[in-house]
Amino acid sequence: MIPELGAFGAVTPGMVEAELKKDKEVGLVAITSPTYEGVISDVAGLAEVCHKYGVPLLVDAAHGAHFGFGGFPEGAIRLGADIAVESLHKTLPSPTQTAVLSVRSSLIDSDRAQLCISAFQSSSPSYILSAGIDACARYMEERGETEARLWYERVSALREKLKRLENLRLYSADNIDPSKLVLTCDNGYAAMELFRAEGVELEMVSDNYVIAMTGLGDTDETLSAFFKAAEKVDKVVNKRRDKAVTGFTQPEKRLSPRQALSNPSEPVPLRYCDGRIAAEYVWKYPPGSPVIVPGELVCAETLSASDSIRSSYGGVPASIRCVKE
Repeated sequence: MIPELGAFGAVTPGMVEAELKKDKEVGLVAITSPTYEGVISDVAGLAEVCHKYGVPLLVDAAHGAHFGFGGFPEGAIRLGADIAVESLHKTLPSPTQTAVLSVRSSLIDSDRAQLCISAFQSSSPSYILSAGIDACARYMEERGETEARLWYERVSALREKLKRLENLRLYSADNIDPSKLVLTCDNGYAAMELFRAEGVELEMVSDNYVIAMTGLGDTDETLSAFFKAAEKVDKVVNKRRDKAVTGFTQPEKRLSPRQALSNPSEPVPLRYCDGRIAAEYVWKYPPGSPVIVPGELVCAETLSASDSIRSSYGGVPASIRCVKE
């Protein structure tokens, strides 16, 4: 855990080895690197530990499709991961919902992996998205190294300027993806509103930090505009007196999600949901974390936090489907 953020940090080889020693039945180790906040784990060290025990390593590298280009960190597969998932659209020039699965290991049966994918994949794929993946791959092969190098240099210069701000504090560490701009402050939601007023839409907001994502298409002009907005927000963000959202209470589980979704349900206005059993998910998005899960008891504290997010972020519906009483 990263104290400054209240977010998950890196997974270490020692953590994984301790679990592998404890449980001899582990068949796969799965990690996320980089995380939403850009935290990078020691993939090479993790792969070494996993292979020592004959267990494959899967890396969810959804936010790391640009790794291995320019001055950015090396990609998971080249560091020894057996299988990796990369979402091209997050940082590279590719349409939304385009991702690739890379397999490079004798520990993974690629034929079986294809069979499993086919079981869930549509029989009517989007040729536009497929063409987008091909175009992205061709672009990166021909110009990726040069363009990524420019991006890396531009964002590195921007990070140096952001370090001069007083109230918006750039989170920095040796294992951080430089393309992610994580700015901590007293009230992340206030910062998000202030950035929006300056014409900047952030990637994510949390209680005490915000995330701005850069991408291969960013130019000196776009990054300069972001910095000018950050300078304005920096001067006023901690003068906001509205109360920061302080997190969510862990709701009590009354039914399994399957039971809750299978039972008859009805929409209930948010203000009347206290004490009812939820029959749908309510998300804080981004990053896509559920505030309420089907089968959980909706409590007043959760509703209070949800109201704060709805009023400042627009992410919670006016009613929730609840199990009929």
